[in-house]
Amino acid sequence: VYKVGWKHHKSGRSTSQVLIVMENLLFTAHRLEHPVARVFDLKGSSRNRFVKQAKQGEVQLDDNFLSYIQGSPLYLSEQTKRVLSVCIFNDTVFLTKVNVMDYS
Repeated sequence: VYKVGWKHHKSGRSTSQVLIVMENLLFTAHRLEHPVARVFDLKGSSRNRFVKQAKQGEVQLDDNFLSYIQGSPLYLSEQTKRVLSVCIFNDTVFLTKVNVMDYS
């Protein structure tokens, strides 16, 4: 978490903004043996959460994901489940330490 401040050179007005910097997990995705085929931004909501005509590589939303899996469960290997659980735990610990509630 960083607080970035700057001063406008003409008006002299100071401004600041708090930023959270996170790792981009998809940064090297194009180099993987099995590249990422689809990306979904899941929020746990269905209100305005559908991209009507998603183009190749465009981030899709919750209702696109539900349509994609067609009611089937999403199977993960035991190792993938462990990695995902650790990531969620670490994110939760970090957000707790910085007193942030992420509603996204």
